[in-house]
Amino acid sequence: MNIIHRETKMVPWQESWSEIFAFEQRQIECAMSSAGLRGTIYHVGSTSVKDMISKPIIDILLCPDVDSSLEDFIPLLEGLGYANLGECGRPGRYFFSKGNEENHTFYLHLCSEDHPVAVDQKLFQLIERNDEGVFQSYMRLKKLLVAVFPLDRDMYRTVKGMFIEGVLSAYRLGQQSQETAEFE
Repeated sequence: MNIIHRETKMVPWQESWSEIFAFEQRQIECAMSSAGLRGTIYHVGSTSVKDMISKPIIDILLCPDVDSSLEDFIPLLEGLGYANLGECGRPGRYFFSKGNEENHTFYLHLCSEDHPVAVDQKLFQLIERNDEGVFQSYMRLKKLLVAVFPLDRDMYRTVKGMFIEGVLSAYRLGQQSQETAEFE
């Protein structure tokens, strides 16, 4: 059964998440190879960041090589048990869900490497891993949101998204300011 979880249950980071991701990554890579498709698979989201609390759902980002279309990957992913939930309000990105067991549920984002979803997921992961202040603030926010919205995943996601957008905007503004200063 494939679902989008409504509950905002958080658990401590688990080392096994890396292994679970690696196993799923191999399954996808084997299917891609059999279909003659190529792409890059990333472990993203909070399960990919050591010591960050998270919903026990592994987020995967799949970016096809430029010579493949996103649509080429849909039957392959469906054949692996992923439910195609469409673009979910983000044109150019397909969202998939697989599984319903704790620590064995996957969300997969299928988009090009330069799509804003891919760029933002990888950038936020980099910031979260390397900026202790962002890491701690995000941890506190997630704990607060779980307490305030335990059964309202939409509100949890909305507020969390505003935090992430703020971090990304501040980072990009800082990068622009640094680049401007270098040219002066």
